[in-house]
Amino acid sequence: MDALGCHEKDLEESFRGASITILHRPTGIRVRCNRERSQALNRFFARRLLVEELEAQGQNKTRHDVKAAQLREKKGRNKKPRLDRSLSQFHLRPEKEPTVPPSIDTLLKRWHASNDSEHGSAGEP
Repeated sequence: MDALGCHEKDLEESFRGASITILHRPTGIRVRCNRERSQALNRFFARRLLVEELEAQGQNKTRHDVKAAQLREKKGRNKKPRLDRSLSQFHLRPEKEPTVPPSIDTLLKRWHASNDSEHGSAGEP
């Protein structure tokens, strides 16, 4: 806490049962903790939350962003996951060989051939 310039004289504590709320007067940051049944443990955890919040404020981020970056760093990941990494498990393959439709000339020849056979079999005069 001293490294961040946060001293006990700058803190204002209020209690409600085992829950504790700490206000850091210079910055106006307010932290509440009611994680445990013990008031002493909640005081400890509230101070830890306050330190995390002060560190994050120094970096112009939220404490959640700072904590996520620390976890990524701890796991050996430097950046946020990219889309191509998450999709690498899927492989795309064509279903069948694409068929090429016949050209217009081929279709016209077939049509004329079928019409000629119909008229030829009927017996033209």
